[in-house]
Amino acid sequence: MTDSLDSKTLGGVWYRKLRPIHKYQVQSTALFEFEPRHRLDLGNGLYQAARITSDFTGVPLVLIRPDHAWIYPSYCWDGPSGPAIDTEDFLDGSLIHDALCQAIDLGLIDRKNQRKADGIMRRVNRSNGMGKFRAWYSWASVRAYRAYKTK
Repeated sequence: MTDSLDSKTLGGVWYRKLRPIHKYQVQSTALFEFEPRHRLDLGNGLYQAARITSDFTGVPLVLIRPDHAWIYPSYCWDGPSGPAIDTEDFLDGSLIHDALCQAIDLGLIDRKNQRKADGIMRRVNRSNGMGKFRAWYSWASVRAYRAYKTK
């Protein structure tokens, strides 16, 4: 498969399709703003931030604040996982969810934010036109997976 720069999510994020390790690579900066009920608890106030940087270059790839997150070019993610289908209405949701879950798994933000990360994915999917049942089903699936994984 050849790389292409001509793909854009419904949220306006340019991305490149990749293989075999990751499916996608961000090509433009993505900003996700969180509703008050999904505001993340990062510890010490509004200016607390979590950063994911490249292991090789130290370049920032993700910056997470309590009320928003930026995902920068070169961040790679695997798109919707499991039995989910990679559709346009799911790409933005899978992008922010993968970034937040990676930050949780790396210990950059507290695991108690997992439910909020799942809710953010659901809200982004709905705002991109995903039907209510599919958005709920994808949310319930990631909740069940996380419960299984943390046993």
